Amino acid sequence: MDYDEALNETWGSSTASGQYITVSVQHERNNEKMTLAVWEYKEYRFAIMGEDDSKVVIPKAALVVIENLN
Repeated sequence: MDYDEALNETWGSSTASGQYITVSVQHERNNEKMTLAVWEYKEYRFAIMGEDDSKVVIPKAALVVIENLN
């Protein structure tokens, strides 16, 4: 998958225990439908990837997961 660095974004939210987590979001270069969101929490690495025409569904899903981490 080829991602366009000019479209990279940073999102973030806090866990249930108050720890702030940064999410790196990348969008596909050619048709810009595929979105990848990655983040780390403690010793874990998370990623969500999928088609996202709106460019916000995948990052928002990542934030929901983060907000429920404890």
